[in-house]
Amino acid sequence: MTGRGPPGGSRAGKRAVNKLTRPVLFGENGSATVEYDDYRDIVRSSLLVGVRYLALAMMFEYRGGGRPTRSYDNTRNQLDAIYASERLRLPFDGVVLIGF
Repeated sequence: MTGRGPPGGSRAGKRAVNKLTRPVLFGENGSATVEYDDYRDIVRSSLLVGVRYLALAMMFEYRGGGRPTRSYDNTRNQLDAIYASERLRLPFDGVVLIGF
């Protein structure tokens, strides 16, 4: 793979309709603009042996350092994406997300 374009095709032009969309995960100077601590916690908890249910408690909004982070919404969206894609199968019979 040469990294020159999408597999099996080429970019037709510079107009927005012809461009590939990719999420931006890093901001200025390589520092992360999106935190994935909750995703890391989900993946790490899936490595626990013999655990059938996962309960996650997330703050609705976290205000630390810079602008506020909506931890509960971010975690809910990540769990929705994980279960919708079916590419990453979590080994739990159920997941409970608690907001406080």
